[in-house]
Amino acid sequence: MATVRELDKRNFVLGVINGALFQLSATFVDSGIVLAPLVLMLMGPSTLWQGILVSLMGAGWAWPQPLLGNFFERRARRLPYYWGSSAARLACSAAAFAVVAQLDGSDPVRIYVLLTTIFFLYASSGSVGVIPFFTIVSDSMPPDRRGLFFGLRWLFGGLLAFGAGFLVKAVLSDRSGLPFPHNYATLFAINFGVLSVSVLAFSLTREPEHAVLKHRVSVWQQLHRSHRLLKRNRSYRLLMIARSLGMMAGGLCPPFLVHYARREFGLADEVVGIYVAISALSAALANLLWSRLGDRYGNRRVLLVSHTLALLTPVLALTAQVCPQTILGSTGVAVLGVHLTWPLALMALVFLPLGFATSGSALGQTNYLLDIAPEGRRGTYLGASSGVTLPLTAMPLVGALAIGTDRFTLGFALAAVLGLAAWIAAYVLEEPRVAQCANAEAAQPNTGGRLKAVRN
Repeated sequence: MATVRELDKRNFVLGVINGALFQLSATFVDSGIVLAPLVLMLMGPSTLWQGILVSLMGAGWAWPQPLLGNFFERRARRLPYYWGSSAARLACSAAAFAVVAQLDGSDPVRIYVLLTTIFFLYASSGSVGVIPFFTIVSDSMPPDRRGLFFGLRWLFGGLLAFGAGFLVKAVLSDRSGLPFPHNYATLFAINFGVLSVSVLAFSLTREPEHAVLKHRVSVWQQLHRSHRLLKRNRSYRLLMIARSLGMMAGGLCPPFLVHYARREFGLADEVVGIYVAISALSAALANLLWSRLGDRYGNRRVLLVSHTLALLTPVLALTAQVCPQTILGSTGVAVLGVHLTWPLALMALVFLPLGFATSGSALGQTNYLLDIAPEGRRGTYLGASSGVTLPLTAMPLVGALAIGTDRFTLGFALAAVLGLAAWIAAYVLEEPRVAQCANAEAAQPNTGGRLKAVRN
């Protein structure tokens, strides 16, 4: 069991600033909302090209970690590896801007291949810094402050991203004075600037002491460890089942919501900014719930509620098909300055539970994993979890093949079924902090209400 550490307030504050700005930067290159219309303009209406892009970005975030878990566990200093990872990610961001800025429309396939490769490398380089980041964070604060930490990162980041949604709306609108592709080049340039400040903030953190392992473990041994963890650790196994089912559902619906709205309901590029704003605001407000729920009642509760909300995403998207194709309200009610039809208004509501579920699952899965991972082996657990779910990063591609150009009902219905299965897996999870609280109360009989609340 991990030892309880004192809170490093400097790292807490810098980590929150880093997370808020990172989420803001990600808004300008969101694969499911911002990049989707760009891919459509380059490659036409098939969802296949969007599925390839999203799958490769997911694979980029997943593949390095299973290979690097033990490598980082044997390093007393991990912050320099975060610096190297961030420098590579910034280089990819600059390359994306350069490619789009030079786009002339004469060879869209080449532009698509270049951008897809760049964003795969962008995700891969970012993934290298994940384990150093999480071990620095987890060794800088006690478990009952991690929910607040990640919650504040998402809260402030979501509020900033909400404002960024209006900026995306303005840049992509016909009134911006920025024709295609200069509008997307502008978004990529903003991404580079905000990401630079985000990296600088975390680079100023004070690296704590880490439990360092002495022995080297080969890649094959690390893969065997992943299998052994699944076999022996019930909580870890159930968490991976819930996460895998959630990824399968997520690969069949969220990446294609913009394609769906454009094909079925005539979504305009200007409305994309509204969807960005709604998704970001919901993810931000959700953290008023997630941080308190996780710190007070445990991360199993966070996972249960977030999986419940994730179920609403495909259900609401399918419900939009039965709405009348008329302007919202008898006099044409404007939403954030844009007149929407009833289906497009309902599609805007789809991003409310999606934003809640995205932030909740990210926070709940990470903190649950840190709760069950012994100190000194967090790199192994984080790497193993990425290795287990690595094949599922292809789900957006599978979803694209299933949906094609018009079979959205099939894809979204399958997403709902898989989402329900993910909820069931999360329901049978145990709360790891129950045992931790019992041990703490045995050692300190006068412990306050916080520990008792976790068991309720």
